[in-house]
Amino acid sequence: MNILHFSDKDALKLSLSGGKGASLAKVFQAGFAVPQGFIITTRAYEAFLSNANEIPSFPSDDLALLESKAKQYREHLLTLPLPPSCLKELESALTHFSPHQAFSVRSSSTLEDLNAGAFAGAHDTFLNCVGLETIAQKIKECFVSLWHTRAIAYRCELGFSHKDALMAVVVQTMVPSQKAGVSFSINPITCNLNEVLINANYGLGESVVGGEFDVDEYRFNTLEQKIESSHIAHKTKGIFPTHCTQDCIAPQDKASPQSPQDLKDSQDSTQGTRECHIDSAFADIAVLSEKEITQVASLNLALQRFYGFPQDIEWAIVDNNLYLLQSRPITTIPPRWSRDESAERYPKALSPFTWDYVDRAFHISLDYSFKLLGLPPMQGKWFAMFDNYIYGNQNAVSLYMGQNTLPFTDLDSLIQALPSLTNKLESIKALPKLWHRDLATYLQELGALKAQDLSNASLQEVWEFIGQIVRVGTEYFKPNIAISITQAMLYKILFALLKLIDSTNAQSLFALLTTTDNTKTSLVNDELFKLACMIKNNQSLYNLLHSTDSKSIIEQNLLRDFGAFSQSLETFLHNHGHREVEFDAYIPTWGEAPDVVLDTLKLLSTSPLPKANDIVAKKYQAKKQILSLVGSQSVELELFLYEFLELVETYTILDDEEHYQTTRLTPIVRKGVYALGERLKALGIVSENFDVFFANIASLESFVKGEISQEQLKSHITQNKQTYLENAAKTPKWELDSTQDCLDSTADNRSHIESSDTLQGVPASAGIVEGEVFIVRGSEDFGKFIPQSILIAQSTNPAWTPLFYNAKAVVTQSGGALSHGAVTAREMKIPAVMAVPNVMQILKNGDRIRVNGNNGKVEILLR
Repeated sequence: MNILHFSDKDALKLSLSGGKGASLAKVFQAGFAVPQGFIITTRAYEAFLSNANEIPSFPSDDLALLESKAKQYREHLLTLPLPPSCLKELESALTHFSPHQAFSVRSSSTLEDLNAGAFAGAHDTFLNCVGLETIAQKIKECFVSLWHTRAIAYRCELGFSHKDALMAVVVQTMVPSQKAGVSFSINPITCNLNEVLINANYGLGESVVGGEFDVDEYRFNTLEQKIESSHIAHKTKGIFPTHCTQDCIAPQDKASPQSPQDLKDSQDSTQGTRECHIDSAFADIAVLSEKEITQVASLNLALQRFYGFPQDIEWAIVDNNLYLLQSRPITTIPPRWSRDESAERYPKALSPFTWDYVDRAFHISLDYSFKLLGLPPMQGKWFAMFDNYIYGNQNAVSLYMGQNTLPFTDLDSLIQALPSLTNKLESIKALPKLWHRDLATYLQELGALKAQDLSNASLQEVWEFIGQIVRVGTEYFKPNIAISITQAMLYKILFALLKLIDSTNAQSLFALLTTTDNTKTSLVNDELFKLACMIKNNQSLYNLLHSTDSKSIIEQNLLRDFGAFSQSLETFLHNHGHREVEFDAYIPTWGEAPDVVLDTLKLLSTSPLPKANDIVAKKYQAKKQILSLVGSQSVELELFLYEFLELVETYTILDDEEHYQTTRLTPIVRKGVYALGERLKALGIVSENFDVFFANIASLESFVKGEISQEQLKSHITQNKQTYLENAAKTPKWELDSTQDCLDSTADNRSHIESSDTLQGVPASAGIVEGEVFIVRGSEDFGKFIPQSILIAQSTNPAWTPLFYNAKAVVTQSGGALSHGAVTAREMKIPAVMAVPNVMQILKNGDRIRVNGNNGKVEILLR
């Protein structure tokens, strides 16, 4: 199979058609106005390459040698003929067109237009090609362009194997465009999601794509459906087919009209393209009319809806007809670093070592998860560290997470959308099974690492041990971002469904249906309360805990006289001691810091016992209620909703367990770092074993390899530790560059301070209460928390849950309706407001405030 037409089912296969070919076949089959064409498949390329010499090895670190070897290999390939079978099929395919039909001949690598690398300009394209001989030659040149120096270098940079790279070629009827250009369904410069950016020029789109000429720019507001602005350039040149005679071409460059016979007799002089000057009468007027701008924007947005992701398209207009020439995802945008996305996960300063391995695992998981969910991998970073604080790329968050438009607006459209929604459910049902299947392997590997004796290990062996931890953790974490994204998507759909079914009670129904008592966090909390009950029932133990500092109790072994409690605590720590106090592995977990657990138990022992949890019964009634409401409208909808609610619960439990199991890594990381610290301490490099956390992994690796000296590593760690301690004492800026245009400033739920006494955040758990503020900055404040205060925090994690039993309400500086603080507050039925800007700085302990979880307002009543 050497040739596939755009209409062929197999043309959709990337492995046969390459990126560009598969994309064009997909939009052609979807009914978009794509010029006719066909694809020379990768099988033809493989047959062509089978007669070539073996692919040489290309040095990526010596550009001159790389260029020389690449040139030699290209020259060799150009001497080879196209396979006879390919030529025969090409001749047959061309009989369906006029003998004078001009074609574009474009490279379509199996790596080109992949979302991990666009390879823009790396391979060849030829325009205005006429006749079998010319087209066959250009197909061969496209094959050979896979071995351009720039293409080889780009594959090396992105880690692609040369042997895995195959080439297909798209042969497509040329559109003799009078106007052409590119369009982006979001503005990739300002990152405005609600603005289509269009560039246009006269003639062929290559004058726009190449970026060498002045072109018009139009911005189309998608919310108001109007042209936002137009920049009309002074256009001096364009690119046109060689024989073109358009009115916009300056007289001195205009070709003489030729008859079909002339074209037949002089193909060489009429093929290809040429630069032409633009006539002065056209140079300063808009290329596109308002109607055409709207048409291009509409086409671009239709492609975005079709792919479910913002698209960069190439288009052409001829005789008032708009054609789509190419569409690919927009994955490269400038970053806008903010704490919006990161402050909940990473509220405090992080050590360099912790961030290095987390950064690697997170971004590998991001690529893996996006591929799993059918999203294009991202170019650049999602999270990055600045001054020891983690910032999220808010533009990337909006680009990827802000595009999930729901396929329904009312019950009728919901019922119509059931087939597509059902298909989506089928695709995400497999993920929990996949995760649980791999969990056993992960736990076995962790068990082996935990049991490994490092007492006599060499420096190299300890370093290999740490590398093994990173490998195991990275492999385990691969699908975990997909779990979080899917849970968020399910919650978004659920809330939209509930608003359609019962708008009055949607918020309370959502709170019930996303609550479960089957999580690991619930299990840990139940066990904590059992320990607290033991304290309540033993006055001597109660008095000891409330009269003596928790650290002193542990250090002096004062629990030895309370055998039953001591044994129960030991069992608890054995089972759950990996639970993190803070995200940074530099900070000991419960197992190494049992005084933190005692502080929590001390607080719980003063709390009333939790009432019997009736959440299961209430949740059952809520499910029964909404299923009954939809059942009268559609049996299919009722069945879908039942299955959907089961999936919501599955992912609610899974998201919690994923975090619980991930924290099992921390004690083993600390074991490896401690052992490495022992070796470095003996060499005089560190004074404390855990100072290794202040080294970057690359520096440690360089030292182990003998590439840097002891003094260099010591200086590196000392400086990093000093910087960490200084930064940890500071409050980080929320935005690193507030001057850059926000991607969607109109949708900023964090809002602003309405007045000096009213703060606005995101409503997360319903209810209104008044009380006094108690700010908790970390686990060191757990034991100091005053019962029935309003808990104020940067963010919370499952280890903070016991505080909620004593809090009247919760207010956090970061997070949202799906964050730990929000979910737990709903379970506890206490008001909560998330994402209140600067609340940690504005309020102080003892301030009296009113928290309104219904509208997200926090009123300061008394300072």
